[in-house]
Amino acid sequence: MSTCYVCECRIINRSTVEAVTFAIVLVAVEGFYHFMSLLLHKYPTISNVYREHIILNSIGGKLISPSIICQSCAPEFDSIDTSLSNQLNFFGLMLNIKRDRGENPPVKARIIRTGDEISLNAGGKPVLIRPIIKENQHDGSISIGARDRKEMRIALKGLKRKYSFNKDIEALLNQANSEASYFDEPVNYNLLIDSEKQFRAICKMIVNFYMHNNGNREQILHLIPYIKDGRQQNCVWYYYPFDNLDLDKEPVQILHHLFIKTNSNEKLMYGFVELFSTFKFLILMSKNYIGDSLQYSYCFDVLARTPIASILDISLSRDSVLNIVESRENKLEQLKSNLNKFMLFINKKQANDCISHITQKAIDTSFNGLADGSVPSNDMMRALIENVSEEFAKFFHSQIQFSQENFPANNNYSGDD
Repeated sequence: MSTCYVCECRIINRSTVEAVTFAIVLVAVEGFYHFMSLLLHKYPTISNVYREHIILNSIGGKLISPSIICQSCAPEFDSIDTSLSNQLNFFGLMLNIKRDRGENPPVKARIIRTGDEISLNAGGKPVLIRPIIKENQHDGSISIGARDRKEMRIALKGLKRKYSFNKDIEALLNQANSEASYFDEPVNYNLLIDSEKQFRAICKMIVNFYMHNNGNREQILHLIPYIKDGRQQNCVWYYYPFDNLDLDKEPVQILHHLFIKTNSNEKLMYGFVELFSTFKFLILMSKNYIGDSLQYSYCFDVLARTPIASILDISLSRDSVLNIVESRENKLEQLKSNLNKFMLFINKKQANDCISHITQKAIDTSFNGLADGSVPSNDMMRALIENVSEEFAKFFHSQIQFSQENFPANNNYSGDD
């Protein structure tokens, strides 16, 4: 029978009939008042199983354990998990990764050139949050960008109240151009992974992985107050021992990594967490470890949505681990280098996804009504070529313009090995 490592209650998965039978027997044997005490603390009569994502569901994690945390304790960690999710959700959204539960929520970003706020949806698709109104001070003209006629109408009504013009709003709506264009503006998104809440979430992740591998609660007992309340510090910090994001490899793998190593001679236990092949952390799990020398590792391909064999082996001395987590040396340059490469890959993936979408949409449009097994006519093939050529021209023009402004040719993106 499993036990919650936080509160030590039994984790039980009982049906309703089993729960009622158990309660009746326990009352008969222990008496009502003793029964209530046991019920609340040691012997829950109904299922209190919680399916804990060891790597957060919000960033595509799929490794689940139903036997390490009970349903009552799980909500205590919502705030730290949410803090980490809020920062890393952007990358899951840009990659359009699949989750076990729910969809990637959109994030807000700001267009650098204009300061306008927009929403980024799955795959990085930009969507206006509200109409964008630009007033030209030189010629007095006004331009409005809106998602649909309803929003455009509301914006026009506001401008009519402001300027008291006499033009009919519906007539103006009919004059408006409805067109789709490729977004080629750089946007700003604030990323901040240095709050203690987020480090506590990283610590919880590695502790969950340890307990998932039948770890001894006594070895990580001192970490629970830190994870819950932040009462202990300097046990998590950035650590970049390698750069495994190879943009020349096909297919490119974006990995989540968990690794734990114990050293009985040095009484040391430490862990390593890597998220999206970019964000890497070392965790001092115990400097008073008692037990055998062990090693656990887990590797997950985020894009393929499957675990892969892990060859990770990080061997560190006691002094090295203590120095890394306690000195908290600035690792900003390593983080920036890894993040630059990751963003280049995201841009490449989004471009490839867009090309696939353009091609498929052109095929569907040009071959509409064509029976299965039939050969397309010359007119259909001509329409396909024209549709693809036109859309590709627009797309590649936006890509060239964006790349020239944001990725100069002399940029050198390399990891810190």
